[in-house]
Order: sequence, then C-alpha cells, then structure tokens
Amino acid sequence: MKKTIFNAIAGMLLIASSLVSAGIITGPEGAIKYKNNNLNIVSLQTWDFNLASSGVVTFDILAWGHDFGGFGQAHLDSYIWLFEDDGSLDWNNLITKNDDFIVGEDFNGSLPDPDSNGSSLDSFISIFINQGDYILMVGTCCSGQNDINLTTLTQHVLPGGAPETGGYRLDYSDNLVIKTVPAPATLTLIGLGLFGLGYIRKN
Repeated sequence: MKKTIFNAIAGMLLIASSLVSAGIITGPEGAIKYKNNNLNIVSLQTWDFNLASSGVVTFDILAWGHDFGGFGQAHLDSYIWLFEDDGSLDWNNLITKNDDFIVGEDFNGSLPDPDSNGSSLDSFISIFINQGDYILMVGTCCSGQNDINLTTLTQHVLPGGAPETGGYRLDYSDNLVIKTVPAPATLTLIGLGLFGLGYIRKN
C-alpha cells in the first residue's frame, strides 16, 4: 500500500513537470527594470501563450502601489501589448494594447478581483480572439511605437516622467496556457520530474 502511494505521488510529480498552466505570474519573474542601469532605457518582457479554442481572454496587471519581488519599487505605471505570434514579433501582428483600465472591469474569474488594492494606472485587456499562439508584451507608460525596439525588447523612456520600473503581477484567464516558463519555475519542475522518474525506475 505504502509503495503504491509513493508510486502515485512520483507519477503525479512527473506529469506536473510536463504541464505548465496557471493564472498568475508574480515575484522576480515579473519586473520592468532599467537596462544596464541606463535611466533612458527599460527592458520589456514578453510572455508566450497558447489558446486551444477561440474565446475571450483576459490579461490583468497589478503593479501600482505594490512591490512585487522586493525590488523596492512600487509605482510601475504599466503598459501592455497583445500580439499574434506568427514566429516573429512585429507591429503588423499587434492586436490591441492598453495603458489604463476602468476600475471595476478587471475580474478574470480565476483570482480575487484586485480592484480594492489596484489602481486605474494598471493595465487590463479582455478581448475575443481565435485559437492560436499569442505574445503579451509588458512595459511602461507612455512611449509610442517609435520608442520601442521589438528586436532588443527595449523601450526608450524619459527620466523624471511616469514611474517606469518595478515589479508586477500578471493575472491571465484560465483558458490560456503559458508557454514561456520563468527560469526558477522551469528548474523546479524539471527537478520534480527527474525525482518522479528516478523513483519509478528504482521501484
């Protein structure tokens, strides 16, 4: 009986290591920072998603007033862009973008609504899209396309303008599967998978 339970747990760990589907990104993985301490340039972040069947998808940023990841920066004025992923990131694939949301509209159903702790400066997208692969890009307000380099994933900003750096939390709807796995999570899942596989082979 004991061996059966351990085998079941090991099998579950092995399966878990091959699946990455969640509704939240936060902590060290989600942060907009200056590139090489250059106060004129910030590094953008991209997250790759897959949608198995057409439907409404939601992306919800919580940043302003929250120091996610312990960066000592709690005033990121976020901006997000949603692209169709055809193998390259370019403006021709831009579907929609958002700077500020309307308070009361940022509930994706998978996590508690952060309205009570949120700000209208946080970004929010809810849109119907077809099945396929997509890229969400996270940056800061309020640069235009000419200030963004999609090749280097950098954004030109003006020092002393809108708050430009800090950690954020990204909530996304449950019908999306994330394909980009933050490094710490990847290592954890690989470790769990190897442990499960090793235990099964040993027994």
